[in-house]
Amino acid sequence: MKIDKKVQLSHASIKANTKHRLNNDYTILTRGEDIKAVNCSDLSVAEEVITDLKSVGFTVVMQIVAISRNNAIVEYKESIKLSPIEEANLTIRKANQRISDLKLESQLQDEKLNRLRNTKAITEERLTYALEAKRKLESEMGNLKATIVMKENEINLLKLKLRSGSASLSDLQLLGFKHNPTLSDLKVKYKRLTTIYHPDKGGCDVMMAKINSAYTRLRAVT
Repeated sequence: MKIDKKVQLSHASIKANTKHRLNNDYTILTRGEDIKAVNCSDLSVAEEVITDLKSVGFTVVMQIVAISRNNAIVEYKESIKLSPIEEANLTIRKANQRISDLKLESQLQDEKLNRLRNTKAITEERLTYALEAKRKLESEMGNLKATIVMKENEINLLKLKLRSGSASLSDLQLLGFKHNPTLSDLKVKYKRLTTIYHPDKGGCDVMMAKINSAYTRLRAVT
């Protein structure tokens, strides 16, 4: 059993007790603000009580000679009581520790805010980039849709002319060339036109026949 301090009643305090009871050894145990004084006159009983108290969290802090359990507790409280200077120093130490803790919390908060600001900046930058990319895509899609409409109108006009027999297009114009193409370009253009005008794909059989004839003639001279 560890004994931190032994405190005895002064001779004067013993005389002041009118009953002049016999002094006993008391073991002081504490658990937070709870204080227990165990009379050790019967050692076997005292050891059992102390063991039980330890099992529920009490700690032995001192052994005191006193005339009663209450006096033992009073003596213990007096022995650990701080002087005004000690109390002031303790308050200062606690205040300095709290200031240190607050400074650390403030520093951590500043770091958190900086991370949030950086995250926000990155998010805004990504959002701006995404919006710009979306705007470009929508613009490109709009241009493509306009081109499709224009080409569909051209196709419909060509179909109308061919059906009415009023078309007078050259082979180059019919296949969409301004100048004599290479054989490779001719094949690519022919394949593309067949996907549009072939009757099996919803095209015009008259137009497809004219494309076939133009392709055959141009291929022969290319």
